[in-house]
Amino acid sequence: MLKQIIFGIFLCTTAVECYRVVQVTSPTIGASSSTFWDCRTKSLYYSDYFGSLLYRYDYVANIHYTATIVGNTLGISGLIPLNCAVNQYLVTIEDCVAVVYWDGFSSTAIKLREVVCVGQGIADQVITYSKADPTRRLFTGTAGINYCNVAFPAESSLFRFDRIQGLVKNFNGMRTSGAMDWNIATGQFYHKDICDLTLMEYQWSPINGALSNGRPVFQFTDTNTYADAMTIDKFGMLYVTLYNGSSVVKINPRTSTILETYVLPARFPSSITFCGPLLDNLCVSTGNFPVDATSGLPASDPVTANDGKLYMIKDISTRGTCDRRLCL
Repeated sequence: MLKQIIFGIFLCTTAVECYRVVQVTSPTIGASSSTFWDCRTKSLYYSDYFGSLLYRYDYVANIHYTATIVGNTLGISGLIPLNCAVNQYLVTIEDCVAVVYWDGFSSTAIKLREVVCVGQGIADQVITYSKADPTRRLFTGTAGINYCNVAFPAESSLFRFDRIQGLVKNFNGMRTSGAMDWNIATGQFYHKDICDLTLMEYQWSPINGALSNGRPVFQFTDTNTYADAMTIDKFGMLYVTLYNGSSVVKINPRTSTILETYVLPARFPSSITFCGPLLDNLCVSTGNFPVDATSGLPASDPVTANDGKLYMIKDISTRGTCDRRLCL
């Protein structure tokens, strides 16, 4: 376990909104795709894909807990608590979804069962981002190990899964399924292929989770950064991490404009969620294992001591909502 030591950087945006970036003393990780704030336990859950590790950051006690899954050495891209089972979590391991038992304190977790695998016969597909929709149904996307390499076919997909329908493919033909979140008030779903510059909006059905009426709501222009992960505030504004861009951008999807840019001291932010007892901070995980998105291979980019750490962005004058536990 690691106790927290923090330092803050005060910055102001062009809109003269001042904010603080606080680095939490945390394990150094290669990359994390999903970051989950649990309002029940006041804890942040995330994982290290390259280290095959689970993490719980206890916000109240200022302590990190780390665990491995017994017998597992494969990459872990997501960690989401289950709603109706104590100390049980959905984890995504390579291209499969499984349930593990972890008390949140010990150094080991136990895999209880495999739920579903999403590879569907397509070679070298792994799960990237996963979230629970507003009805606690699982949404999960995949990526090919070649990421944005145009020499290979775009075969990645976005799936949904529940006990009644089983595994359903929402759509495919992507290279790397990435950022996603819902506006609960309007029933809209936001999603982005990391390798595409377009952020899409869909109408989401609470009955079966189906997506329809897709339309672009924002166009990124920098081809050297990758809009990677996303969360949404109570006003419907989107917060998107820019991998290789050392920043988080706040986007108004109704006007297709960037409202704020929050600068981080780490180059590779890879997951984001609202956190803290009042849900008025942004928790952002970063990686220290850079990947060349154009090839899927390790990049030679230099890393610093700031990369691979957990950060909080504070004083942002908004709030989010509780991340949703899954019901399987």
